[in-house]
Amino acid sequence: MRSRQFAGSALFAIFVSVMLQDFRLRVFMTVVQEKNFTAAARELGISQPAVSQNIQELEKNVGRQLFERSRTSVTLTPYGETFRVFASRILKDYEDLDKVFSDYEAFVSISQKVGELQNDPAFELFKSILTPQK
Repeated sequence: MRSRQFAGSALFAIFVSVMLQDFRLRVFMTVVQEKNFTAAARELGISQPAVSQNIQELEKNVGRQLFERSRTSVTLTPYGETFRVFASRILKDYEDLDKVFSDYEAFVSISQKVGELQNDPAFELFKSILTPQK
């Protein structure tokens, strides 16, 4: 029983970690869009110190400064620009994954755009599970 509790708590910790990173990516992209921590905070509905803290944690995790800060705005560093490309892709993948699990037709549409999925045995299995039986 104890090992099941540990496994459950470890899984929960992983889930929380992923959700935190997802939120931090969204904070990052909002700061990029708004070019200002205060405006990003307003857009996200959180405090400016919370935005700053999330960006600092991201920078700590990647070991690089992502933004050049001034009193009125922020700009991406070269590392920040690279991070933006990957963050944008990851968030798009999250959106696509959400569509896959919320709408079968969207899954088929997305999988047709990504030809490699059609050759994956998992695709056929997933398709057979989700296709209504007659």
